[in-house]
Parts: sequence; structure tokens; C-alpha cells
Amino acid sequence: MGTTMSQIKNQTVEDGRVKDEYIYSYKYTLLAKEQGTFMLPAAKITVDGFSYRSGYKKIKVTSPEGEEQPTETKQRQTTK
Repeated sequence: MGTTMSQIKNQTVEDGRVKDEYIYSYKYTLLAKEQGTFMLPAAKITVDGFSYRSGYKKIKVTSPEGEEQPTETKQRQTTK
């Protein structure tokens, strides 16, 4: 669980002028506490006064085997 950031700088010359391009990449590792479908909100970053925002991301969390495991609520329902 955590965040990894990498940065790439590309420098080119166009019409005698130096052009710098920076690429920032963030990788997030998450640990789910329960199964289900979740919506991750957009990420936002501000670089040199300019704000950038990603899109939303829908993810589906399943068990490692791909089969649904009973949750705490379901276990209580089955024992009644």
C-alpha cells in the first residue's frame, strides 16, 4: 500500500528553441477491505500553477480466486 511517483523530462529543439516536456506518473497500490464495485474519485495535481484532473475509475474487487467470499453481514444472516 502506498504511492510511487516517477518523472520523465524530454528536451527537444524546435526552430532553434529548446522545448522541455515533463511527464509525471503516479502509481497507487490499494488494499480492499471488502468485495464489491467501487468508484475511485478523480485525482488532481497542480504543476506550475496549472491544475490537471484525471477521470473517475470504476473498479470491481473480488476474492483472489475470483469467487465471492462470505462477508461478515452474510455470515450473520446464514447463522440465524
